[in-house]
Amino acid sequence: MIDQTIRQIEERLRGLSALPEDRKVELFALLKNLREEIAAMEHSRTAETHALATSLASSLAATARPGPASSADHLRASVHGFEDSHPRLVQLVNSLSTLLASLGL
Repeated sequence: MIDQTIRQIEERLRGLSALPEDRKVELFALLKNLREEIAAMEHSRTAETHALATSLASSLAATARPGPASSADHLRASVHGFEDSHPRLVQLVNSLSTLLASLGL
């Protein structure tokens, strides 16, 4: 589910012709790193990891469709409680959400 949502975001980014190429490269690298981090977490199969993966999937799905809340808000809310136990994931999501917000996505 998460991988599918990340693919949807990637497709949406590919369709943004006004987005500078360097920003696209940066976003795709962040999404790749996010996918790898989530895959590593899913492999551990802990209850916390499952809860985070489910929450992240919901938040990433929200970024793929228009709505009143920004993508950054959804992503930040999904990982707030996991910052201590998953610092790398939080760093990736914060970077991604900040970049998406700066682009108005």
